[in-house]
Amino acid sequence: MEKHAFIGDIHAPFHDPKAIDLTLTFLREWQPDIVWEIGDMVDCYAISKFNKDPKRILGLQDEFDQAHNILKRLRAACPNAQIHHLDGNHELRMQALLWSKVPELSSLRELSVERLLGLGELGIEYHDCDCEIEYKNMLQIMHGTNVSKHSGWTAKAHYERYGGCGIIGHCHRGGNYLITKRGDTNGWWENFCLCDLNPEYVRSPNWQQGFSLGYFSRDRFDIVSVPIVQHRFVVDGKYYVWKKKGKVV
Repeated sequence: MEKHAFIGDIHAPFHDPKAIDLTLTFLREWQPDIVWEIGDMVDCYAISKFNKDPKRILGLQDEFDQAHNILKRLRAACPNAQIHHLDGNHELRMQALLWSKVPELSSLRELSVERLLGLGELGIEYHDCDCEIEYKNMLQIMHGTNVSKHSGWTAKAHYERYGGCGIIGHCHRGGNYLITKRGDTNGWWENFCLCDLNPEYVRSPNWQQGFSLGYFSRDRFDIVSVPIVQHRFVVDGKYYVWKKKGKVV
């Protein structure tokens, strides 16, 4: 049975280092066969259209450097795993800026998200926003195209739009939607986030941290949601918690 891990919405430099430490510690022990990083690895805050802290406006290179370092740690934790990166809407800010301001530079490979994140040197497969992934004709994997107000509603919206089964990020919440028709059960899952739950650009958001695990056999799969609450979680009866001295136990 294949073991898959789904992480996403890290939003460097607004990631949560403690949540990242916890997740990487678990993955180092669990050793998944495949890791899916399903978008918004980097925030691209410096080129967003929102009002910004002036101290951060020129920090785009630092954002990509921090994201690369997290991916480097992920590769070290899972040296034998296939790792896939999917673009999210925040990575698309790079494309939008180039196309709208300097389209002549948009063909430069060094300005691509793939190069800026250093995916090639880490052996991470890149998927752009137009890529449609349906793993083994069972599970659609994407960043997400809709955001709804409550947990589970985003999953329901994606079922109604795409059908079948799938897993998404984008909404920064955990939740799922299951439906049975004519004896067949389909499900969509919302995959939490690993970013700071109190970033400077939004107040008291209804977000939850966590990740998801997938188990695939020849003809079926199962998804297990793992919420991280106050920097602690449980998997298979083992308790993981981030301690003040920086240790995960």
